[in-house]
Amino acid sequence: MERLRRAMDRLRALIADAIQYVQNASPRERRLILFAGSGVLAFLLLVLWAGFGRSIARHEDSLAEKRSSFEKAQRLAAGYGQQEQERQLLEARLRQSPPALMGFVDGLARQEGVETRARAASRSRSARSRSTSSCASCSPSSAAPGWSACAGCGCASRRRARTPWT
Repeated sequence: MERLRRAMDRLRALIADAIQYVQNASPRERRLILFAGSGVLAFLLLVLWAGFGRSIARHEDSLAEKRSSFEKAQRLAAGYGQQEQERQLLEARLRQSPPALMGFVDGLARQEGVETRARAASRSRSARSRSTSSCASCSPSSAAPGWSACAGCGCASRRRARTPWT
């Protein structure tokens, strides 16, 4: 605290000496001191203005870079969302109806009387949805060996018989 008081006293003494010097100076010296002081003040203002200007420009550049990055991220997110939606629609469409190749294979299998996994799965789903119990009028005797068929109502026509190894 004492140190601060001494520094303030020195500063007051220095200012008082400067004021005394300007009061005792001639008009020519006063003009010279005025021009020198205004030059120093103009230089300080120029340095401050340039420093703040550079700082503002740096921050504006940083802000513009962040804005462009944000806009790029928004464009990418929009594109990603659109592509994801297209992918989901395509997957849903593929799940709903078999593609042309699978339809062709399924038609050939149906024509030849061969059971495919897709047909078996769809039949088991439809059989489960109709009823879980078997039909009382079913008789596997009319089917070819290795196959069982419903002779009565056709509830599960041409289903492969279960064997221990399948």
